[in-house]
Formats: sequence, C-alpha cells, structure tokens
Amino acid sequence: MKSLIKKLFGGQTLMKFSGTLLVKLLGTAIAFLSQVALTNILGASEYGDFVYIFSWVMTLSLIARLGFDNLTIHLLPKYLIDQKQELIKGLIRFTRLFALVLSLVIGGIYLLSAFYLVETEMWLWTANTIAMLVVLPLIVLAYLNQSLLVALKKTVIANIPILILRHLILTIGVFLVYQFTGTVDVQTAMLINAIAIFLAFAMSFWWISREMKFLSKLKKINMVPREWLRKSLPYTIYGGASFLNRRADILMLGAIALSVDVAVYNVSFQLISFLALGINIVNQIAKPKIVEFFARNDLGKVEAYSVKMALLNFAFTLVASLVLVFLGKPILSIFGPEFEAGYEVVMIFALGRTLSALFGISTVILAMSDYQKLISRLELVFLLLNILLNYLLIPIYGVVGAAIATSIALFLRRLTDYLFCINRFKINVGLFNLKQIISLR
Repeated sequence: MKSLIKKLFGGQTLMKFSGTLLVKLLGTAIAFLSQVALTNILGASEYGDFVYIFSWVMTLSLIARLGFDNLTIHLLPKYLIDQKQELIKGLIRFTRLFALVLSLVIGGIYLLSAFYLVETEMWLWTANTIAMLVVLPLIVLAYLNQSLLVALKKTVIANIPILILRHLILTIGVFLVYQFTGTVDVQTAMLINAIAIFLAFAMSFWWISREMKFLSKLKKINMVPREWLRKSLPYTIYGGASFLNRRADILMLGAIALSVDVAVYNVSFQLISFLALGINIVNQIAKPKIVEFFARNDLGKVEAYSVKMALLNFAFTLVASLVLVFLGKPILSIFGPEFEAGYEVVMIFALGRTLSALFGISTVILAMSDYQKLISRLELVFLLLNILLNYLLIPIYGVVGAAIATSIALFLRRLTDYLFCINRFKINVGLFNLKQIISLR
C-alpha cells in the first residue's frame, strides 16, 4: 500500500503535503491558544476591539498586496527557467516597495477617516495607529515573502513564519507582559503583535536570502512595472471577490436571520474549514509546478500532475468528511446543545466539498496560465450567484439554506473552471480522466 501511494503521488509531493498539513494544524492549535490567552488577559471587550482592528488590517492587506503574491508565484518560476536573474531582483524589489508605500497610504487614509468620522478614545486611537502604520505594512511584506518561498517550492517553510512563529511570539509576549505588569491593554497587545509579525518577516527574509544568494551578487536590475501592474490587477479583483465569496453566507445570515443562527452557522463553518486544508495545501504545492509546465509548453505534464493532485485532495477531503460525519455532532455539542443544530450544515458542506474535489485544481491552472482576467470575472459572477442563492434560500431554510446556497455556488464554480480547462487546453484535469488514473497504477 505504501509503495502504491508513493508511485501515485511521488515521495516529495507526499512529504510536502504532509509537512504543510502538519504546519497548518500546529499553527491552528497555537492560534487557538493565542485566542484563549488574549480573551482571558484582555477581557471580552478589549479582545473584541483587538480582533476588530486586526480584521481591518487583514482586509486592507489584501488591497495593499495588489495581487503581487499571486503574480510572484506566476512569474518567478518562469524567470528562473529562463535565467532572467535581473528581472527576478527587479520583481522582488518593485513589489516590496510598491506594496510597502501602498500599505502606508491605505493605513493613513483609514486613520484620517476614523479621526474625522468616528469619536475614538485616545487608547483606541493609539492601537489603531500601531495597527495601520506598523502592523499593516509588516503583514503585507510577510505575505509577499511567503509567496516567494512558495514560488521557490519551499511550501512547508513558507507557512512557518506566519502560521506558527507569529502566533507563538504573540502568545508568549502577551503572557510575559501580563506576568510582569499584571495587565495588558489593546495598545500593548497590538505592539506585541507588530513585533511578532516583524520576526515572522525577518525569518522569511532570511530563508529567501539563503535560497537566492545569487541576487546579492547582481549589480544590474531590470524592472517592467507597467507589465507587472497590468498582470497583478486581475489577481487583486480575484482576491477581493474570493474574500467576499467566502463570507457572503455569514453576511447574508447577519442581515436576514437571527443572531443565534449566525452563531450556529459560524461554529459549523469553522469546523468545515478543516476540509479546505486539502485544496489549500495542494494549490500551494501545485502553483509553481503548473507554471513550470506551461513555461515549457508541456500540457501533457500539466494534465498528469493535476490528476495526481486531484486524487490527493479528494482522498484527504473524503477522509476528513467521514471524520466529520461521525464526530461532527459530538464536537458541536462542546459549544452547547443549541449548536448541535449545525450538524446539518456540516453534512451539506462535507458533501459539497467532496463533490467539488472531483474537478481537481482547475482554478489554479487557469490562474497560473495567463487567464487571470477570466478567473477574476468568473469569481465576480459566482459571488453574485452566491449572494442571490443565499438571499432566496435563507428566509426559507435558515442556516441550512445558507449551506446549500454556498455549496451550490462552490460546486458550479469548480465545474465551470474544469470545463474551461477542457475547452481551452484540451486537457482533463479532474477525476473523470480515467485514462490518466489507470496509467498511474
């Protein structure tokens, strides 16, 4: 059995998948401990302020990155194959400087808007200032470094600084300050958060420097900013629409349903997010490989590799879904008896995710093959469909309606991307490609 699995996926792919999964699970556990520490030390009210401010940071960072993270993953493997070292150095420098300046501008606009439109106490204003002028630029740079490491096929290492080190430093820092002073406020917690993110950035920067030593020896640098900005804009639209798509159901429930429905659905959705680990990890691993195959115009390898990754994702999703079928209700009951009503939501999402996994990594293939405008338009179309379905089904079926609406929109989105791959590239990248699956034996 072990030899069969290695033959199907390759030892290196399995190691990357297992390593990245371990990092993400460990990061999730540390993040949970961090939340426990913050809620107990800050208190519910100040913790709410911390989460609200940092939520704005994460939202604005999506804009400030301007799609440069996906652009880097798309271009860097090509530049490495063509040995365009001067362009590599130019791309890294340009994206960092542009994103840094843009994040400071966006943070400044946010602070000015808050100053003139909202009456804010001085302590909260200080926390906002730290968040927008320190945390925001640092998190943007840290995510750009993560994308560089992913493009270099260092998937496991790429996730350690942000997912593990940041949460670990934040938790330890808050705990130590509380032990020595007896109190921690929002400003202090945000400052510790800034230090944690800076250390995450520094770690990823050091790893990149080790992997790309040749850049330090280069005296020349080449930049094509207009071309890079033109290619990054669709990624920005795609990222924004995707961000809203993942939250459309919660937003619609909050507008239409009761608060208790939102609470039940949110807990159920957090449980279901475990299923998305498979596709998220597979996408990270696959992106630079897909770019390489397209750069060599080898559609045969794109198809064969994509079917392997589809099998890996489907296997994980199926096993994870079965775990939730048997353990979903007991886990939900931990939060209280009223949350057991979310079991139907879990089952619907499990079915939807499993069926969607049949279509493989078609979205990544389109994103990494100069079809950025297409995927951004498709994401906007399915965002509108998701909102419409939630609007129609939530008043009738409540949280179950939200789950059905979101699952249908996800399924149709994956199906559309899959059909586009067949139409545009004449390759079958899903699990319906029996020829490729049989050839893997």
